[in-house]
Amino acid sequence: MSGTVRRRRIYLMRHGAVTYFDPDGKPFRSDTVPLSPKGVAQAEAAAQALAGIAFDRALTSSLPRTWQTARIVLGDRPLQPVEVAELREIRSGRLREIPEDELETTFTQAFAAVTPAGRFLNGETFGSFSERILPAYRAFCTDPTWTTALVVLHGAVNRLILGDALGIHVTADRPIAFGAIEQDPACINVLDLAADGSVVIRLVNYTPYSVLEQEIRPTTMEELLLGYRPRS
Repeated sequence: MSGTVRRRRIYLMRHGAVTYFDPDGKPFRSDTVPLSPKGVAQAEAAAQALAGIAFDRALTSSLPRTWQTARIVLGDRPLQPVEVAELREIRSGRLREIPEDELETTFTQAFAAVTPAGRFLNGETFGSFSERILPAYRAFCTDPTWTTALVVLHGAVNRLILGDALGIHVTADRPIAFGAIEQDPACINVLDLAADGSVVIRLVNYTPYSVLEQEIRPTTMEELLLGYRPRS
């Protein structure tokens, strides 16, 4: 049909589940943790859902859990993910410095009212995070050499990207609630990009391993809190 808008497509995923803490609640180095067995199974479910997609580009952050998820999804496709260090997850601060009586609020409300000066778990500011992520992501979007891309990133990164597509930006004008956009492990979002830069969001937080999310009730940050135990 003449005049049809041609759009390129991004299958935007969050990596599969990982174990961030040892049994005593001590954090592992977040730049080294691989997928847990549960995370591998989630990524395999996503691979089945995306089996018929002809990807011509794959993009991950520089953290192993995104690359591992992408490799499982790609299977035997002759395509290697390109790592972009700027797209790594938002950095937390020292969790042991959070007072015990503030832990629940600090974790569960981490994305409730995002402002540029606000810090994620006493770590990186959301303003710095946005300034790091969005230029790298937009550079990828304006690259005309791909048509259908698999992009595997992180929960907060995906929230920022989806918010940007909706015209919701991290500014000092008013807090925004990133927590309203959940990103479960190995979820799939579908975004279509037009030549004029406009975006159509076609699917958000689809979890092939639990299609109607029957088995998913805690949020990502609630799960993180359950795994963390402050050391005495």
